[in-house]
Amino acid sequence: MATACPLYGEAVRRKPTVVGGLRGLALGTRASGDLTQAIGYLKRALAVAPDNPDLWHELGLIYLEQGQRRDAVTAIS
Repeated sequence: MATACPLYGEAVRRKPTVVGGLRGLALGTRASGDLTQAIGYLKRALAVAPDNPDLWHELGLIYLEQGQRRDAVTAIS
């Protein structure tokens, strides 16, 4: 994922609302341990695609990693 993050970053730089790029950045930053940044990317993606269940699922998993159970249940529900 480390080599993919710059590519996702470039895609988002060119088109800030590209959901796939934002999700890719979220997965990459999550994998590197930056959960706060990953949440930010997912929230940006959800602003564009609020009905995308994959984004909500990823957000819920990160909230669980942070111990934010209530937020995780809300995101996944």
